[in-house]
Parts: sequence; structure tokens; C-alpha cells
Amino acid sequence: MHKSLSTLQKNNPDIELKELAKDYVVLNPWNDSSFAFMIPKTAKIPSFTNILLLEEFSSILDKKNNVWEFIYSPEKKDKEIISRKFKFIYDGRTYECSFEKSSRYLKFFAESFRLIKSETKTSYRNLRQFKDYYSKEKPDYVKEYFKDRFPYSFYVKGDINAISDKIKFAKTLNFYLSYYDRLSPAIQIFNTDKIDFKTKLPCYTLFDVFPSEINSSSIDLTLLDILSVASKTTDIRLEFIFYFQILEYAAYYYMENEDDSKLRQILKRPDINLNANDYIKEIMEVLSDRFNVHKSSDKTRLEKTIKKFCKIKDIELELKENKDSLNKKIVFDGGLKINGLFKDISAIESGGNGILNDVINNISKIRNVIVHLRESRENTVILPTERNNELLLPYLYLLRRISEKVAIQFE
Repeated sequence: MHKSLSTLQKNNPDIELKELAKDYVVLNPWNDSSFAFMIPKTAKIPSFTNILLLEEFSSILDKKNNVWEFIYSPEKKDKEIISRKFKFIYDGRTYECSFEKSSRYLKFFAESFRLIKSETKTSYRNLRQFKDYYSKEKPDYVKEYFKDRFPYSFYVKGDINAISDKIKFAKTLNFYLSYYDRLSPAIQIFNTDKIDFKTKLPCYTLFDVFPSEINSSSIDLTLLDILSVASKTTDIRLEFIFYFQILEYAAYYYMENEDDSKLRQILKRPDINLNANDYIKEIMEVLSDRFNVHKSSDKTRLEKTIKKFCKIKDIELELKENKDSLNKKIVFDGGLKINGLFKDISAIESGGNGILNDVINNISKIRNVIVHLRESRENTVILPTERNNELLLPYLYLLRRISEKVAIQFE
């Protein structure tokens, strides 16, 4: 194996090296399995003595020269952003920040770039467009696109080795970039926390075909609007809030309508004048119950509404598809803990309202923490981390199905 590539692997232990007849292959750079580098043995390979490929970033860190290069894009040199240059003072130290021509390391990686898997959230570390830029054989329309474009990266220069928490540094820098320019490119930061389960997206068509006939309900227009916005929202927390709003809306009007219906039934009785005293007592009971429900917690009203329109059978698929995450206690970054819903899959069929009660408790607790930032009694939070987003997904799917069931049957 080539000495320089062995050094690169030593600095970045997640890398795997293979030697073929005519090429060297670098697998898992940045601990990213979606692409690899195919390097001809005849190629001139630069020295990687001090190069780190941090998996949290699309970057190349030269730790000896204290140069941190964030992979940007081939761009026209007259674009305003390219001329941006400033000093960033962080933790008492000054860092020079600027857009400059990309390094020889980036050029080498881009020319060797090969796709292996479908694109992930890392977007191939932005290398695919550089691969196209450096390619000697490209169609005319690609040549036209890259005409007058040059490869640029965003550089941070200074005492990089003194930055103990590089993710916090990048998040802080991103904040100020956006503070002064709402359209500013931001440093990409990727979650590296490992989740011990894989969340599945449940749907009624998973194990069946799409229905040949759909008998639609007359869904409340407000609920339709909320459902539409929620389904288009890419932020998990915001999506969670939207679906919960459907339950809150339905809970409020369901209790109002139920009491109105009871009062109408009493007032329509033909002997109401003859037995006014008896019916007054019934009316007072309805009004008393209504007053007490309004005085009771929103959670009580929510429970009554959900149980009116949704049964455990309605969310069975969501429970079973993500049983590996829903059957255990979850501890979110920030300290919030929620208990598992069941011990084994057989409990889903026999659990009845017991599991449904726990589902309502957990989604209510999650919603309160998302909205109010902390759980008031426990003083715990759900921090806005990628790991927490993954942990939230199974409950988002449960909440979505419940809110859809309520919306369909609510009148």
C-alpha cells in the first residue's frame, strides 16, 4: 500500500484501504460509506501527514498548518460571497475566515471520487460537483455550466488545535454568519451519534396494495389545512406541534359539541314543561360536567377526544413497525425520560387502552417539552440534536396516525 495513503488511514482510523491490480481504493473517508476514492497507481499522491477528515463536517483539516477547509462549490469568481473575508474572534482567539480556491487535497479527492451508494444527508461531502468540475470528459452542457467557474472552499485559519469543541465552534460561527447575512452559506454539521435501532415509516400500504376505492369523509377545513402544512414540514419538532394542534382543536370543539347535543336532546323532550324541575337537574348536571371538564387539565380533554375517535387497533401498525424503539425507556439528550409502551409485541394486541393511555401520556409530555423547552416538574429538556430527532420519529408517526384518525371522524 502507498505510504501516503497508509498515513491518511493512520490519521483517520475509519478509513479502509484496498489494493487492486492498477488502483488503490480508499473506502469510508469521513466515516461515510456512500462513496470511495479510486486512485490509479500511476497518480501523484500528495502527503497526508497532517490531514484529518472529521466525520462531523465536509472539511479537510490540516492540523500542522492550522488550516481548516470546508468544501463549498465551484463558483463564479465575481459572485459577491466569494469576496467575503473577515476575522472571527472566538474564546479569546482570532481566526481568519475567507472563501479561497480549493486545496490540492480537495482536487485529489474530487478526481478520485466514485459513487457507491444512493445519496445520504451528507450529499457526498459536496464532492460530486467537484468531480464533475475536474472531469476531463464531460458533455457540452456540463462544460457550459462550469464555464467561468472555479473551485472554492471556505477556510478558517488560526489556532484550530486550541478549539476543544469543534462542533460548538462551527455552530457559533454559523449563527453569526446568518445573523449578518440571512442567505449566507453555512457550515454543514452532521450527527455522529449511533442509534441502536432503525426507525421505519409505517403506512397502511406496507403489507397490502393501495385501495381501489376510497370513501372520503367530510373533513373540517381547518384540520385539512393543518394536516397539509404538517405533511410539508421538514422540521420534526414543528411537525410534531402541528399534528398535536389537530388534537387540541378537536378536543376543544368535541367537548363543546357533545354538551350542546345533550342539552338539545333534553330541550326537545315533549314533557319538558310538565317535568321542568327534573329536567332542570339534568341540564345543571350537563353544565356542571362541562364546567368541570373546562377546569380540568387539557390532557383530560385530550384523552377523552382521542379515545372517542381512535382505538389501539388504529395505531397497531405504527406500534409494531417501530417496536424496537417503543418498547424501551428513552433518554433524550437534555435529560427527558419517557417510559416504554410495552415489553413484547403480544402486549399490543392485549394491551387495549393501557397502551393507548401510555401513548397519550408520552406524546403529551414530548409536546410540552418541545413547546416550553423543559419539563417543568423534572427540569429536563429535549435538546435540538440529530440524535433526538431520530428518537422522536416513532412518536411522530404515532401522533400523525392518531391525528389523522381524529380528523377523519371529527365533525
